[in-house]
Amino acid sequence: MNKNPAFLFYAKDWLADLQEHPLEIEGAWIRFCAKAWTSDSLGSVEFNLDQWARLFGVDRPNALRILTYIFSEKIGDFSEDLTKFSVDSPEKIKLICRRMNREEKIKKGDRLRKKESYQKKRQTGSTNGFSGDSPENLTPPLPVPVPVPVPEVNISYLTHPSFLPPGAAEEGVCQEKNFQAKKIERPAHPIQCAEDFPLELQQIFDAYPEPRQDRTAAMQAHRKSIADREWPGLATVLDDLLVRTQLPDWTRENYRFTPKLSKCIRSRMWLDPMPSARASPDDPISDIAARIRKETQEAATP
Repeated sequence: MNKNPAFLFYAKDWLADLQEHPLEIEGAWIRFCAKAWTSDSLGSVEFNLDQWARLFGVDRPNALRILTYIFSEKIGDFSEDLTKFSVDSPEKIKLICRRMNREEKIKKGDRLRKKESYQKKRQTGSTNGFSGDSPENLTPPLPVPVPVPVPEVNISYLTHPSFLPPGAAEEGVCQEKNFQAKKIERPAHPIQCAEDFPLELQQIFDAYPEPRQDRTAAMQAHRKSIADREWPGLATVLDDLLVRTQLPDWTRENYRFTPKLSKCIRSRMWLDPMPSARASPDDPISDIAARIRKETQEAATP
């Protein structure tokens, strides 16, 4: 028999069977069960006394003593009477675990019943002509579909001139074509220029780097922020942008690493800490922004 991939650990049964026995007997029995699970004959092990001694980790007299105790207490079944064995006996001793042996017999019986049931179904199908060695006999032939004649329907009454005024049908077709053309020509983003946005957003567009402006998405994020009562006000956002646009992480590689404007609004950028030396935690953002504006004005004044 092949090696089993797992070992069924009957902890509750083992504790009940060996509850009042010495710990040495319990350990020897568990070692035997592990060996019996991986043996060719599941549930039994047949060793001579030297092999039993190596399995239990003791010498020959103690191995015979352990086996005799298991035999006398009827913990397991033996093929021979151990009273006839001595320490010098060369014969093999076969120990059987009743639970494993019983379950293996049940599994073999189940496999045999399934095999007989399969053979019976195969023979029954063979008598009906739907099974055999040929592949085309495995399934019954499908019926050939018969075409069903479709009766002709007179639809002249649908286009009768008495139902519509003259030229109404042609006019309806033209209106449908014009409607489809208008749908195709409709732009995906109706807002094209900055003047179409609210004045508050226009001022934010002027302060934000143009390559990273997604105006339509930013307007939607702006509306949601106002609806959720998360918008801090235009002055706070402009001060934050004025300081952030001076950071080297934003300005390098033509604002490649600058986040989109809509993402900044959704993530409430003005609440994030400013990773810059100019944005000291001791100074508020408004003071830093006022200082930057003053320096810009002084630099622009001749």
